[in-house]
Order: sequence, then C-alpha cells, then structure tokens
Amino acid sequence: MGEEHGKLVYHPWSSKVLKELINTYRRCELPVLDLEFSAACTLRKIFGGCIYCDSEVGSPHNNELNAHEVMMLIDRCLALGLKWIYVCGLGEPTNDPKFYDVIEKLEAANVKMSIFTNGIYLTRDLIEKLYESNVSIIIKCDSFNEKRFNHILMGKLTTTFNPARKIYENIRHALEVGYCEKSGPDMALSVVITRINIDDIPHIVEFCKNNAIFPLIAELEYAGRAKRIYSELAPSVHELLELKQKVDEILGYEYVVPICPAALVGLHITNVGECVIDRRTGMSCGWFYLKEPDYVSLGNVRHHDVKHLLYAQLEYRSGITPDALIDWWRDVRARLVFGGCGGMGIMDSYINILHLSSEKLKFLAGA
Repeated sequence: MGEEHGKLVYHPWSSKVLKELINTYRRCELPVLDLEFSAACTLRKIFGGCIYCDSEVGSPHNNELNAHEVMMLIDRCLALGLKWIYVCGLGEPTNDPKFYDVIEKLEAANVKMSIFTNGIYLTRDLIEKLYESNVSIIIKCDSFNEKRFNHILMGKLTTTFNPARKIYENIRHALEVGYCEKSGPDMALSVVITRINIDDIPHIVEFCKNNAIFPLIAELEYAGRAKRIYSELAPSVHELLELKQKVDEILGYEYVVPICPAALVGLHITNVGECVIDRRTGMSCGWFYLKEPDYVSLGNVRHHDVKHLLYAQLEYRSGITPDALIDWWRDVRARLVFGGCGGMGIMDSYINILHLSSEKLKFLAGA
C-alpha cells in the first residue's frame, strides 16, 4: 500500500481500514481479534533482549493456549464477522510454532493479519509466505547504525550474533518480495525513540520515504525493564520536539501516528485466553499512554463464549463517562509529542465508539 494521498501509510492502520472496521462493528459484528501468541522470544531468552523490553523471561508462560484452542477461537470469531487479526507485543510471533498454523487458516478464510516482529528470525521463504498470505508486517528498526542497534537489541555486544544485520537483510527481502507496493500486504518499521538512537531516526525516515514504508515512531514506554533506566534512555520534550520538526521536514507534511483499529473495535485475547480491557478506558489496548496497562479480565475463552465476552466488553464500556475521559486524555496529551503506537488521536475516535457501544449493547441485549 505504501502511500495514500501523497502521505506514507501503514494499510492495516489506515483511515480507510479503520472506517471499514468501525462500519462492520456498527452492524453488531466483531471485525477484529487482538491476539497474543506465546511469550516465547529467542532474542530475550538467549541474548537478553531489547533493553526496554517488558517481557519477563522470553519463555512460554504456563497454560498458554494451544494450537487447537486458537483455531477454535478463530472459528468462533469468523462466525461473528472477523476481518482482521492484529498481533502486538508479548513475545516474538515467529518463535511460536502455532503462528504458522494460524497463517494457513487465515489465508483459507480470507482474513488479513498485521504483526509486530523483531524481524530477526524471518527468512526469505517465510517473508514470501507472509506476503502470499496477506500478512502485513511491522519490523523493529531503531537505527541504521549497526553497533547502536545491536546494543538496543541485546544490551551487549557479541561476535557470534548480529541481529541488526539480519533485520536489515530481511527489510531488503520484504521490499524485493513486493511489500509496500500499490496492492497486497504492507510493511512499517517500528522505531522507539531513545537517547541512543534519536540522532539516527531522520535517516530511517529518509529510507522509509524513499521506499514507501511507513515509519511507526513511538516514544519510550515507562514499563518493563525501561523503568529502571528510563531517566537515562528517555529524551527530553525539547529533544522530541526537535526530532518531530525534522521528521515533518523530511516527509513534507505533519507526521501523525495513525490509530490502531484493534484498540477500538477488537477483543484482546491474551496468550492464556483471558479477554482483557484497559480498566480506565475500556479499550482493548492499554499501552497508548506509554505506561504499564492496568487490565481487567472479562473472562476466558476456555470458559466463555466469544459473544459473552463481547457483551461484557460493551457493558463495561457503557459505564464509562466520555467527559471524564476527555479531561484525563487532555492531561496525557500534554506530556507527549509523538505518543505511542495507536496514535495520539485514538481518544477522539474512541469517544464515538463509546456511544456506538451503548447502542450495540442494547441490540445484543434484545437479541
């Protein structure tokens, strides 16, 4: 997809897809599944992982959903109008064997997918498979300075493993396969701003502009291991504003992180089957204000029907006062420049979703 109206876009987060999925939601269907795969991450387990990682050990948690359970969940969601699966966070999806079963199933069901991946364990064959299966990818790329990027990825240097070089290679493979062309699945590069890489980010944006890739630039989260070194890693507001100006100048328009539809019209299912929402907002994602989310569970797919979980989500949202959220969000926006993944405009769209949720709740209650 690459570009739209002269601006870089990531198709799964484009205004067109967001509008389509909200319209599907209006028809009392479930268009999006926000699905966690395993907590497994080889980079984290063996090499320490990203210095700001919020994963505990990089190994699978006890009682994770198995392949059969995930397939059953997808079947139930297909019956409710599933159009997209978004995979974000926790572990590395390409390190989870059931990820490959899910790709096959979604391709057969004509359901699209968007995944975050560190890009290290991709291969040329896998990239081709993902492309053919309509899987859009967001690949980590914090710097084109190999030494700095490896430091971010591992916190230490080793002569036996060079993940940065592997990521660069796979970004090239993805472009060669056809990602970021006019049709087909799309690619974005995920960039987390730290003092280590802030000077390198304009080079990434230039590369993205030249190759029709969306640069997904996000501020550092005050979460996980980053809490311990946040004061060392996090740039000042002044530095972020200077970077934002440079990014706007390179692109030739104001850079805005788009809205992730999964936070608004999806069910968030964890790797152990819990359906969770952000306690404060009722959104499916709680990371948008760059702190550890405070999730509340609405039930588990092992014990509750998907329709029940959707109803519970809508019921929870119906008790939230939009005015209170607006005041709170105004305070959050005041301390952010880029914001996090999901977009700074997410709350404006969500206020409308709250009204829609109340209407949908009444419909389902009478069904």
